[in-house]
Amino acid sequence: MGCCVIHRYSLGHGASRDSVSGLLSRQDSFHVELTVSRPLVLGLTVLIALLNTYLLTKRMELRKLREELISTTIQHELTKQQSFTDPLTEIYNRHSLEEMTGRYISYARRTKKPLTMLLVDIDRFKEVNTKFGHLTGDFVLADVAALLNISVRGSDAVFRYGGDELSSSWPLRVWTEPHRS
Repeated sequence: MGCCVIHRYSLGHGASRDSVSGLLSRQDSFHVELTVSRPLVLGLTVLIALLNTYLLTKRMELRKLREELISTTIQHELTKQQSFTDPLTEIYNRHSLEEMTGRYISYARRTKKPLTMLLVDIDRFKEVNTKFGHLTGDFVLADVAALLNISVRGSDAVFRYGGDELSSSWPLRVWTEPHRS
């Protein structure tokens, strides 16, 4: 019981088997007819359907895994960013100050360029909290931080140093005379 039998084949234009090389150089067609048993065709069809189902399932699993990886990566970056910023003022926190200032100082030493540091302490901030409440004090602190943040260049950084103390690092900023506010 054979599964595949070549019934007949023709090489086109009445050519014989011996003239195959001559026909292939002329790029003629090659025709093959197969006789295959019905159970074999059914089996192959089922096998192809199962293979397609398997591949589709694996593709969906891969897509889901990719989405989870992207989501996890975004969540990790968000958590990392939040660990460097103060949630109230949305500027860098003290942890960032220690890390970034070290880099600024190293850069200034390497390039022998000036580095300016500014420390801002909000006067009578405790009175604002006592008289108007901590919510108002939070608004004042956030507004002062936003004002400082929009007043610096992109290469500068603003940090929340403590409760009512803000700091700013200005690499490569040269003042001709001391400035006081």
